[in-house]
Amino acid sequence: MTTNHFCYTCGENTNAPHIFRLYELKGTCVCEVCISDVIGAQSPGLTMEFLTKGDVVFEDREKEKKYIEAQDELFYSIFGDMPSEHRDVASLLDAYQTGVGLQVKKNKEEIAMEKAASATKVTEASIPTPREIKEYLDQSVVGQEQPKKVLSVAAYNHYKRLMFTNTREEAIKKSNVLMLGPTGTGKTFMCELVSKMLDVPFVIVDANSLTQAGYVGGDVEDMLERLYLKSNNKIAKAQKGIILIDEIDKIACRDTGGKRDVGGRGVQEQLLKIIEGGEFKVDIGSGPSKSSINFDTSNVLFIVAGAFAGIDRMVASKTVNMSRDFLGGKSESIPMSPKEAYAKVSTADLSQFGIIPELLGRLPVRTVLHPLDEEDLVKIITSTKNSLVDQYTDVLAFDNVQLKITKGALTEIARRAILNQTGARGLQTVFEQVLLDKMFECPDNEEMEKFTIDKKMIENINK
Repeated sequence: MTTNHFCYTCGENTNAPHIFRLYELKGTCVCEVCISDVIGAQSPGLTMEFLTKGDVVFEDREKEKKYIEAQDELFYSIFGDMPSEHRDVASLLDAYQTGVGLQVKKNKEEIAMEKAASATKVTEASIPTPREIKEYLDQSVVGQEQPKKVLSVAAYNHYKRLMFTNTREEAIKKSNVLMLGPTGTGKTFMCELVSKMLDVPFVIVDANSLTQAGYVGGDVEDMLERLYLKSNNKIAKAQKGIILIDEIDKIACRDTGGKRDVGGRGVQEQLLKIIEGGEFKVDIGSGPSKSSINFDTSNVLFIVAGAFAGIDRMVASKTVNMSRDFLGGKSESIPMSPKEAYAKVSTADLSQFGIIPELLGRLPVRTVLHPLDEEDLVKIITSTKNSLVDQYTDVLAFDNVQLKITKGALTEIARRAILNQTGARGLQTVFEQVLLDKMFECPDNEEMEKFTIDKKMIENINK
């Protein structure tokens, strides 16, 4: 039994209101809520290991009852007289054992590894089709089939729209995109790949860094300056670029303690005109060399992204009718998984979350990226173009080290990323940790040697 009682996944200790039960497996503690909500949909195998082989090192049933009562009050304050979702892991285990528990959709198709058309400059005579764009994305992005289709069609239609500008009397409205999905699911990566294939400038803007004019922080026009500089000061090219506004959920303007977040609303309102399209005077540089340009955003494709943490619970609470017997009661139906809940997010849900309707109206194309499961993460490590295995194999081969990785190690690396809630981004961190000593020593090695990463090495990280 460990005496260090805190959840590895959420980082909270036993004083946190939602920590009412902790399971320990192989020296790692995870709370019941994280096992159910975070690990359950991504790695059923790891979930069952915690529930069947793990030790319960902390349990407080009275706190559990109070926590669920508090959740009921929260949902009631938002949605009125609707029962809350009962996320009891005991019920989850019972459902799993009867064959009706977690259902994880597994992709049975192999990732298409055929070479897509190389990235070429887009001209009016040669615009890649949606299928060609998706095939290019398939080389590097595992899963997320629907988001890849949505982004491919949006990019293709964007360039058709640019062609129609000179031939059609009335302009076609822009198809700006809203992407929902947890961190590490590939939102930024897919946008970067599309911009590379289409040979257009691309910038990423953190919505949380934007402020209303007159306040400390970045003005919304700053993103246009960055796009202009990324285009090597070519205004015509900049005005056909792509801007990804990430973490838009961080400037949601919900009521908090009776006080409305006017700052978030103000930034959203300032984004309206830029996203819809218009001319803006943009300052370039500072000091004596400062100059100004007129920037027309009518042909800039805007992609707005955010994790919207908690919106899945808002959706589930409206559609799942559960029992209020907190200690062992049977549910009336299977709880809705986060993946299912994200798929049902509506405009009303996004508005309830704090995104103003005017902004939502300017983002007609919407898609959801789902958390990557264990199988997806293993494929990212081994099967994608320029995979991590290929990268680290080449890095060590430069210093006469032949790298091998066991299947058990690959699974454990994926599980570590799931526990850390870092998605695909967390995979490289695990590699860096386990290979640190070898990468430090191998430059002085003059003879070829073999180095194998096994499951035990991954389990011993941070121990």
